[in-house]
Amino acid sequence: MKIVYQGEVTETSADTVAGFLNERNIPIQSVISELNGEVCDGREPESPALHEGDALNVFRIVAGG
Repeated sequence: MKIVYQGEVTETSADTVAGFLNERNIPIQSVISELNGEVCDGREPESPALHEGDALNVFRIVAGG
């Protein structure tokens, strides 16, 4: 299926946000996900489902001190 990831059309076999993050080797504890303009919790296995054409953005959490 094709989704729009970070503004680019991307092919994926994942059917959930968590599956996509895992597929891309993105550490789920250090990111916030936005699916179709809504913040979502991609850290749970039963995270939101992905559908053809969905827009997914992932933001890394960075802390300093």
